[in-house]
Amino acid sequence: MGEWLLITLRCLPAGKEDVWAILYKFHCIGLEETDSGSILAYFPVDTDRKQVLASLRTCPLILSAEESTVAGQEWHTRWMESYQSFRVNPFFIRPSWRQDHPPPDAVEIVMDPKAAFGSGTHATTQLCLSHLPALVAGKRCMIDVGCGSGILSIAASKIAPRIKLVALDHDPGATFVCRENATINNVSFHIVCGTLACMRERADLIVANLQLDELVRLEADFQARTLPAAALLLSGILKEQIVDLRQTYDPRFDLQDLYFRDDWVAMVYRRR
Repeated sequence: MGEWLLITLRCLPAGKEDVWAILYKFHCIGLEETDSGSILAYFPVDTDRKQVLASLRTCPLILSAEESTVAGQEWHTRWMESYQSFRVNPFFIRPSWRQDHPPPDAVEIVMDPKAAFGSGTHATTQLCLSHLPALVAGKRCMIDVGCGSGILSIAASKIAPRIKLVALDHDPGATFVCRENATINNVSFHIVCGTLACMRERADLIVANLQLDELVRLEADFQARTLPAAALLLSGILKEQIVDLRQTYDPRFDLQDLYFRDDWVAMVYRRR
């Protein structure tokens, strides 16, 4: 499974959410809190560690931050031990290696995200899961942009089985994991390794849980690949980034709703 960059840090107890926001800006793929109070943050091994450390060390909430390299198998084993089943609104997310029984009224999603983003534990993913049922109702075609582990596509497929659904990611590793998780959950949808530029479908719902710079870059593509009155569910941004996103989207999309969890935001737009 290769190697991973590990950043070990300690921070003031009240600042954990702010510190996590910094970590996810740099594509952190796993977080672990130890009994001693340290936070272990895992990144792809080719991440610019100097840039990550420089950003962390300028944050007054962080007491220390050190980097090291760990074997992928070691990281995955430790992460599996810490990943528990949990519920987000109608969905019950269960790791594939656990046998927990879902509540009778829940929609079960079985996940093994491996190194793909989307275990369901992060606030941005939970925001999308919470508000996806209302948005997907009555839709004919949904594109999950940056599908990662496939958790949002699987959720949509389970509650709206007749929808035409495309899970899209430019990372071959992510689409491989997405395909595996779709099989585990006994659902089927189109999984595409590529970009929106290669798509022919025009959707009436696009879901994108991405970082601010990617959402800004994709605005024109979202306009081109959506039908009139289509909805966008955008997440992956912090509260202080709302203004930046609105400057990009407000000229051609109408803001419908804002949802908050911790320091993170999900925004629902409708195309004019």
